[in-house]
Amino acid sequence: MKTIHKLVLKAYLGPMVLTFFIVMFVLMMNIVWRYIDELVGKGLSAGIIIELMTYFMANMIPLGLPLATVLSKYHRALKKMRAYMEGDDAR
Repeated sequence: MKTIHKLVLKAYLGPMVLTFFIVMFVLMMNIVWRYIDELVGKGLSAGIIIELMTYFMANMIPLGLPLATVLSKYHRALKKMRAYMEGDDAR
């Protein structure tokens, strides 16, 4: 693997994974709040609820992955812009 590939992976993979998990958490909380009245008080076991959340998560991955990609690239652009602007102040 070339050095440039390693640098790009190191720069984008960490923020993208972190952003993906944050986006998935937000989307899953949206689903939980939407269906909380149908889940509470039915006597469902924890395994059934976890299985239901797994099915919902499988449907949320196609929504969360592009959003995580866009947000992580936006973060990277802001980080580069901030570093550039700080460099101008030092001159």
